[in-house]
Amino acid sequence: MGLAETSGLLQKPDDGTRENAWRAINEAWGEQVESCAAAINSIAGWRLELGRRRSGKSPVHFLDSPAHMNRISKTTLDVVLSVAEESMPLAQRAALLQAKAYGKDRYGPWDQRSPAPTLGDDDRPIPYAEALELIANAYRSVDPTMGEFVEMMAERKWIEGTVGARKRPGAYCTGFPKSRTPRVYMTYTGGTSDVITLAHELGHA
Repeated sequence: MGLAETSGLLQKPDDGTRENAWRAINEAWGEQVESCAAAINSIAGWRLELGRRRSGKSPVHFLDSPAHMNRISKTTLDVVLSVAEESMPLAQRAALLQAKAYGKDRYGPWDQRSPAPTLGDDDRPIPYAEALELIANAYRSVDPTMGEFVEMMAERKWIEGTVGARKRPGAYCTGFPKSRTPRVYMTYTGGTSDVITLAHELGHA
C-alpha cells in the first residue's frame, strides 16, 4: 500500500485503523529523516541566501517572495498568523470535545482527519461522482455559473484524482498560461476531508 492510500485511512471512523496508519506513515518517513532534513535545510538556506543577496537598498525578507507569489502582502500574512495564534485555545477546546465524543480522554494525532463523531458509524466512502455533485450544488447556491464550472472541469477531465501505489497524498491547482485553462491534481480516497479539499482546489481553479 502506498503513502496516498495509507493517508486515506486517516479518515476512517475506526480509531485503531487511523492509529495504525499514522504510525506506519511516521515509521516510513523516519527512514528518510536525514534526506528530508537535508532537503528542507537546502530550501531554507537557498531562500535566506537569495534574500541576503537581493537586500541592496532595503532588506528582503525570506517571506516576501512567497507572499508575492500568493498575491498577498507581508502585513496580511502577519495578520493571518496572529489571528490563527489567538484562535488556538478555541481549536484546542474543539479537539477536546471531539475526543470526548469519541469516548477518549485525549485527542490523538491520528484523529486530526477523522470524520465527525455523528457520522462515525458510516464507513462508506463518498464516491468521486457524488463528491463532484455535492460541490457543484454548493457552488451553484452561490452562483449558477460556479456550479457549471465544476461540471465543465469534470466533463473535460481537468481533475486528476486517482489513487496509485506510488502516488503521494495532497492536492494542488495549476494552469497552462497559453490556453489559460486550469487543472486540479489530488489523491481522492473518498473521505469527507477529500471532498473539502477538492472543493478548495476547485475554488483556486
